[in-house]
Amino acid sequence: MLKTLSIRTGLLSLLAVMTLLLLIVSGIGIYALTQSSSSLQRINHLQGEQMVQLNSGYTLILRARNEAGQAVRMMEIGMLDDAAKAVKNINQEVALAQKTLKGVIDGGVADEQGQQLLDKVAASLATYSQQGINPMLKTLNDQSADGYYDLLEKTLIPVAKQFDNDMQAFQKWSEARGQAEVSAVQASKTRVLILIIVAALLTAGIIVLAWLVLRHMLLKPLSASIAQLENVAAGDLTHTLNAPASQEFN
Repeated sequence: MLKTLSIRTGLLSLLAVMTLLLLIVSGIGIYALTQSSSSLQRINHLQGEQMVQLNSGYTLILRARNEAGQAVRMMEIGMLDDAAKAVKNINQEVALAQKTLKGVIDGGVADEQGQQLLDKVAASLATYSQQGINPMLKTLNDQSADGYYDLLEKTLIPVAKQFDNDMQAFQKWSEARGQAEVSAVQASKTRVLILIIVAALLTAGIIVLAWLVLRHMLLKPLSASIAQLENVAAGDLTHTLNAPASQEFN
C-alpha cells in the first residue's frame, strides 16, 4: 500500500482524520457545556430563587410569631398603644410572608419528589393559616391576651410544628438536589477532560505514525534517486528507476 500511496493522498487522509477528531472533541465539549449550563440554571433557580423566597417567607412568619408574644406581653402590662403598633407590623409581615410563600408554591419545582414535598408544605401552610395564623391575628387585633394563650395552647403549636417539619423536609431535599446537580456537573467535566486527553493522545499517535509513513515514503525514493545518480555519474546507464518510486511524488 505504501508503494502506491502518494504523499498528497496521505496528507489529505491525515487532514481528514485530524478534522474528524477535532469535530468529535468539539461536539463533546459543546454538549458538556450545554448540560453544565442547564444544571447550573436549575441550581440557581432552586437555590438562588425559590429557596431564598421560601426561607424569606418562613422567616417572616417566625418573626411575626415572636413579635406576637411580645405584643401580648405589652397588652398585659397596659402598653396598649405600643401593642397596637406591634400588631399592625405583625399583620404586614404575615401578609408579605403568605404572598411570598404562595408565589413559590404556585411556581412548583421540576422534580417529582420535590413537588410532592412542596405540596405538603402548601397543605400544612393552608392549615397553619386557617387554624393558627389567622386566628392569632384576630386575637391580636382584638387585644385579647386570653384568646391568644388559649389558641397557643390548643391549636397554634401543633399546626406550626407540622408546617416546620414540612419546611425542613423540603429544605433538606433542596440541599440534596443542589449537591446532586453539582456532582453531575463535576462528573461531566471529568468525562470531558478524559475524552479530550484520549483524543489528544490519539492525535499525537496519528501524527507520529504519519511522520513515520511520510519519512518512509520520502527517504526510500530519495535513496533510490541518489543511487541512480551515482550510477549515472559512474557512467552506468543500465539501471532503471523502479516504477513505484517514480510515482511517489505525484
